[in-house]
Amino acid sequence: MHNLDFLKTSLAKSAYDFCQYVFPNGRYGNGEYSVGSLNGESGNSLKIRTMGPKAGMWKDFASGEGGSNLLDLLCKVRHYGFCAGCEEVTNWLHATGNHMPCHMQAMLSKPIVAGEPLPFRDLQSGTSDDIKRLSNLMEIGEEGLHLASKDGILKFFNHPTNGRCWCVVDKRSRVRQDRRLDGEKFILKDGSIAKSRTLGAPSYPIGLPTEKPIICLVEGSSDILAAYGLIYAEGLEEEVSPVAMLGATNRIHPDALEDFRGKFALGFPDYDTAGKIGMSVWEKQLKGIVGAFRVFDYARLLRDDGQPIKDVRDFLRIDVDQWENDATVRSPFGTFIAQLMEEGKIYVTD
Repeated sequence: MHNLDFLKTSLAKSAYDFCQYVFPNGRYGNGEYSVGSLNGESGNSLKIRTMGPKAGMWKDFASGEGGSNLLDLLCKVRHYGFCAGCEEVTNWLHATGNHMPCHMQAMLSKPIVAGEPLPFRDLQSGTSDDIKRLSNLMEIGEEGLHLASKDGILKFFNHPTNGRCWCVVDKRSRVRQDRRLDGEKFILKDGSIAKSRTLGAPSYPIGLPTEKPIICLVEGSSDILAAYGLIYAEGLEEEVSPVAMLGATNRIHPDALEDFRGKFALGFPDYDTAGKIGMSVWEKQLKGIVGAFRVFDYARLLRDDGQPIKDVRDFLRIDVDQWENDATVRSPFGTFIAQLMEEGKIYVTD
């Protein structure tokens, strides 16, 4: 049994992400996603509204076909019966976290409209004990976590099933990712378990907008906290702002690209195939928008236990000898800023 209103509303809220999933060759512009036809080739004949109260409406201007929601569109594309379409949508929503649980739907005072902030009213600033527990769990210094809390990125909340939890949330309340403070798996509403729970649209980056000129672009909720620790260690809290995408497969939402305008980005990818591809995709999206984009290279860098470094959290545990012998490793952001100054891209005034 499927809750049709819930499925259609959840798809409307995540219309852009779902369009990317169904039509990877499509293009976005002016609140619409366009492809050539139901076959998904590049083109402009089939247009899908991704924002506002009409999110999910679609029409193929070549064939005349159209509809009012993305569930019907999926069934057309896949040649599905209704039940099969509901099943795929349900699986996609749970796999990506692009859905709102029932208790949050009940908190809404008006219908969900794509692109509007979500009612994250359960979030709290962390106590000193919360920060200490998270520091021990993640092996990230308390100073960096305090910076993330001060920026409004790191929040805490109580959950009836999962107990005390922490999350990272974007500054416009369009997406957040929840994890348990005891380090255990998160129990979802349907009884399944996962490392984390994502609410909202994960194509929105965490950490924007910011007035700071340098962006540290990372992947995932734990790495953005580690990035705060790294920035604190360099003493560059006023110059560098961490920004995270929640998953390597998510492209930066077109409406968020302007928040990168004129910034200078240093990317710290997850050092696996998906992470490297994701960082490459984000670099291409930001071409012509940021003043410069560089990717930090973990090659041959080792943790204090001799294991290869594969993300920012690992980088906080870098081998002492490597840290002492390489100025770029000791100060990745300072080195990046120095390079930008040498290239005449930024200027520092007294």
